[in-house]
Amino acid sequence: MSKNIEIIMPFLTENNHFITICQWYKKDGDFVKKGELVASVENTKSMFDIEAPSDGYITHLYSVFEDVRSGSVIALLSAEKIKDTLMKTNISEIKITKGASELIEKHSLDVHELYKGKIVTETDVHDYLSQNTTIIKGLVDNGLIIYGTGGFCSTIIDIMHQTNDFKIAGIVDYEYPKILEIMSIPVIGGLDILPVLLEKGYKKIVNTVTVNRHQRNNRYKQFKKLGFEFPNIIHPRAIIEPSVALGEGNFICAGAYLGSQVTVGNNCIINANSTVSHHTILGDSVHIASGATIAGRVTIGDKVLVGQAVSIYWGIKIGDNAVIQNGCSIFDDIPDNTIINHSMSKQNNKE
Repeated sequence: MSKNIEIIMPFLTENNHFITICQWYKKDGDFVKKGELVASVENTKSMFDIEAPSDGYITHLYSVFEDVRSGSVIALLSAEKIKDTLMKTNISEIKITKGASELIEKHSLDVHELYKGKIVTETDVHDYLSQNTTIIKGLVDNGLIIYGTGGFCSTIIDIMHQTNDFKIAGIVDYEYPKILEIMSIPVIGGLDILPVLLEKGYKKIVNTVTVNRHQRNNRYKQFKKLGFEFPNIIHPRAIIEPSVALGEGNFICAGAYLGSQVTVGNNCIINANSTVSHHTILGDSVHIASGATIAGRVTIGDKVLVGQAVSIYWGIKIGDNAVIQNGCSIFDDIPDNTIINHSMSKQNNKE
């Protein structure tokens, strides 16, 4: 192998350009054979394993749970181990002035949105912010901001039309200006417009990232740091007992049931027709998919995905970052970072 071989983040779906690295199967510096699995990645719709395109020593360019743009180089394969100081030499550097850097940090902007092949200056940043301010004119005063144009965006819009809890100001998404409206609600910009929206009084936001709970968690933390507020969005046909304790930014869909003294953290999704029984505790950024049934006194950690039609027995403990794939029945505790598929679930039941 005469030069480094690049491992590229694939394009999983057309409208999801950022994908999360969920797991590295090979440690940094391990020797990998062609065709071996090196990483598990996940977007808002699916999970996918990446194979090594060649033999070589692997060098990670990103950490677990980082969001990576499709088409980016996530790792290198080389004939010899690469020193740490050389790990990121394949990533291009963007020249930027000190003043521009301070403004970008203040407003949490993405420098890639500003870079046009030359040095980024303070004038470039001010022009960008001015352009976004012009876009905001004419929006519903202090209305709700929706992040994301995926399927749950439409669901949120439908719920708002039924409950009238909030007026929607607009949608923020990476696909702007490719996508300009969803169900007659305008898409007003990318992530870079969020600080400007805050300054103009738009404080409430809904995070519609769904299946990829790592992306969902990252966006929640990012928006929280900026200063946004996260209302709970509850479908009028959801049933929530009076003793339920809800955090913020949770999304409770039609037909969902939350039993007595259930505790739900922040940024969770309780999807359609799912049941969370009495005294169960959910951590942060948990996704309970449609049709799942969780018995009483279950404890579920942070960033857990419980798939469609999963059933979890009474008193079970599910560790952080676990994934329970569709259709599994769970009768034993699950450790952190474990992925349970249907065949594993059946084997556990036999034992």
